Amino acid sequence: MKIFGISDLHLDSKKEKPMDVFGKNWEDHDLRIFEDWHQKVGQDDLVLMPGDISWALSMKGAETDLRI
Repeated sequence: MKIFGISDLHLDSKKEKPMDVFGKNWEDHDLRIFEDWHQKVGQDDLVLMPGDISWALSMKGAETDLRI
């Protein structure tokens, strides 16, 4: 088992608050996170995720963002 830590992902599956307003390096940041996650994180690994996972304001709105 590996232990990972990542925080403040600010995922936005609804594309209401695109992160690329902060610069080109933020374009498709969510897709890059998902791709890297699936390459590195295994079924038996533990991921600690403090901070803002999603931009959503409700659990219903965050459902897609929480399905990493």
